[in-house]
Amino acid sequence: MKKLLLSLLLLVGAVSVHATKVYADLTKATATGNASWDKDSKLFTWTAGSWAYLGVTDIAGNLSEYTSLVVETSDLSEGEGVSYRVDFELTNGNVIHHIDGAMFYSAGTKVINLAAALGENISSVKTIRVNTNSAGGSVKINKMYLEKPLSLNFNDAGQAFIDFTDFAFDDKLVVDEVAQTITSEGEGKFWIVIPAEGLDLSSVTNITVNREGDDIVQTLQIEDAENGLLDTFWGSKYTVDYTRIKAGTESTYAQLSGQIIRIEWNCAAAGTMTLTGLTLRANAVVGSTAGEVALNTFQYYNFPDGSDAWLNYNMGTPTDTYMGSGSSDPNHYMDLTGFEALRIYRDTQLGFRAFFINAGGTGTNNINSGSACVTWKETYWEIDLTQVEKYNGKIYLNTIKSEAWGVNNVVKKLVVYNPSDCDYTLAGTGALAVSAKEALADKNANLYDATNVTGAVSLAAANPNAIILADDPAVSGTNVIVDGGCAEFSIVDNKPFMYVDPINASSAKQTVTISAAGFSTTVVPFNAAVPSGLKAYNLVAISDKSISAEEVTSVKAGQPVLLEGAAGTYTFEASDVSVEATADAVQNGLLTASYAGTEAAKGGYVLQNQEGSVAFFRFEGARTIKPFRAYIPANVNGAKSLNIVFDESTGITAHNDSNATAVIRYNAAGQKLAGEQKGLNIVKMSNGEVKKVFVK
Repeated sequence: MKKLLLSLLLLVGAVSVHATKVYADLTKATATGNASWDKDSKLFTWTAGSWAYLGVTDIAGNLSEYTSLVVETSDLSEGEGVSYRVDFELTNGNVIHHIDGAMFYSAGTKVINLAAALGENISSVKTIRVNTNSAGGSVKINKMYLEKPLSLNFNDAGQAFIDFTDFAFDDKLVVDEVAQTITSEGEGKFWIVIPAEGLDLSSVTNITVNREGDDIVQTLQIEDAENGLLDTFWGSKYTVDYTRIKAGTESTYAQLSGQIIRIEWNCAAAGTMTLTGLTLRANAVVGSTAGEVALNTFQYYNFPDGSDAWLNYNMGTPTDTYMGSGSSDPNHYMDLTGFEALRIYRDTQLGFRAFFINAGGTGTNNINSGSACVTWKETYWEIDLTQVEKYNGKIYLNTIKSEAWGVNNVVKKLVVYNPSDCDYTLAGTGALAVSAKEALADKNANLYDATNVTGAVSLAAANPNAIILADDPAVSGTNVIVDGGCAEFSIVDNKPFMYVDPINASSAKQTVTISAAGFSTTVVPFNAAVPSGLKAYNLVAISDKSISAEEVTSVKAGQPVLLEGAAGTYTFEASDVSVEATADAVQNGLLTASYAGTEAAKGGYVLQNQEGSVAFFRFEGARTIKPFRAYIPANVNGAKSLNIVFDESTGITAHNDSNATAVIRYNAAGQKLAGEQKGLNIVKMSNGEVKKVFVK
């Protein structure tokens, strides 16, 4: 019986599993010295014990991203001492003789650990050699290839795939690599072997063998790096529910098996089975546009007792989601109660059939693309769920299939929909799928609906001012709001912030930036002390061409202030504080601001540095005010600029002598001035007050 052994070396990351193999084109190989190479028969022949090798260059070079070199050989000629080995010629002309295994005295599949064989020379291989030191002989070289480590990446359906070529088979099975079939006469095994690091399956919920044909497998066994044989699965040999409790324990298999090192299927019946690979299904958080929730985040149930079953509505391949045409099983359902619509996204307007449990609970209600409650909306079919027949007041989806019998039609995604003010909807549990990562990476998104996210999931949006609404207290991250509370609230003052309800924050932070001009404006949505190195002022009155500023040591929620300080970034902080709901406009004294930014009518004043003079300058047309920045609405006297007068006496206006005159003036460096000059003037008044005055 022919043996086909596919070597496997896995190095698995956090979350499609597929090995990358780079095959040598052996028709380009060349024989050197006392050797010959027949590229058609793939026979390498030599007649002397030295200077005889087959050189392969097309897969040589920098091999640092690969873990192993695999050489599959057969038909080694007989004779005393007939042997061969694999060597590596480096770019500097040196040759590294393969130490691990030295001479090969038998044919078969030889796996060479590149790191062990080459060490620091792994990036400078010029030629890979099949070499010999025996007096003569021949060997058939069937394949030569490099293997990259495997990576485990779950797609948006929470699935990862191990390809057929990553399995190994013993010599009791006949394996057709092209047809991907395995034939057994009643015994034999196939397996995947994983390195000592193991494969972390802690987030995996289901392991399924993708196969068709005869049922030739009796058991499936999983070995754990720490515990050895984890369990033997009999009736569930092709599909294992990895979230189930192991008999005699209080733990699920996923909890027990931290690091899997081997998964093995044992054949016990005669027949032929097509094996396309292995699917690992894991929990995943997926992202959708506003109001949409991906259908693959919903649990499927057995009807009517509510026990768990696995989502399978005739959809799901390694590359696409498709609608199959198999039979429906009215004993399964997915609860879509509470949603307004079911959307089936398509590239074309191909039809479908959706089956819902009927009102009597005895079968299914068929809704297809021609039904009155179905509408085509350019990129998707939409089923109006409010018109769907209900069972006991519930909307139970049974399956979705293609309209034509025997045809599998590809769909892009399946979602349910409710109107939403959010930018994105996140749903599910576990690792973040690509769609969730893309949603969170949108720097313009302000609000996320994560109320369908469960479990210990950490969420962080690229927009530092985005709010994430959740229901499960286990969901964590910056600006995650659960029941009106937030463990860590943090925003910046140069991006829009919008949230319509107050937030109880255990920790609240807002960063502000002061430019080289030394001044700025801001508004903080919570009460906080003024940061060290920064001064804050309320602007309280306008007099002719100046405005009066009173220093404060703390800011109040929603009250815009003027800031003074050296160029840099400062942080307002508070603990156990209420963050106020945002409003279109907030006011304090002369200042008006908006957390989201606003359009100010002409004639207002904005803080600027013009030709070295910092003041509030009038704008003649409507002006866009950035988020968190404050301005002064139109002034009745129509001054082109308003200088800032700082009360430096006590922070409170204690003197009100209208006859007070300037006694002495200093510049910012403390030098005495002969009279008023452009820029900053520090003025001591006759009534004892000291003021800072900017003069244009």
